Amino acid sequence: MADNEENLENYEEKLLNLVLSAENGNHDYSKLLPLEVLRDIFGHNGFKPQQQEIISRILNKEGHSLGIMSTGGGKSLCFQIPALIQKNLTIVVSPLIALMKDQMDNLLKKGTNSAFFVNSSTIHSLT
Repeated sequence: MADNEENLENYEEKLLNLVLSAENGNHDYSKLLPLEVLRDIFGHNGFKPQQQEIISRILNKEGHSLGIMSTGGGKSLCFQIPALIQKNLTIVVSPLIALMKDQMDNLLKKGTNSAFFVNSSTIHSLT
């Protein structure tokens, strides 16, 4: 039981450090429009269908949003762009470790803070 409590405390400390890192990041995208972030950070000239509507709902705090899109439809940008503009910690649940790693690697290449968790004891983080 003591080991579980120690692991949880360690996990909580790592998570808190990641939150503080996200809040104190080197980049401030808060003054950019979503299309500017899309072009400047992600290198795309325009949104795919539904992306702009979902991103706008999130940024305008219009309640909960659920985006159901096909593979390759651009779901990741629907949470990544608002997270960068709002400079908030964003939590995404994904069943695929390879997808989490790929998204983290791509965000790191763009100069953003990023981390992913695998189970309750392993944190992969590079900032």
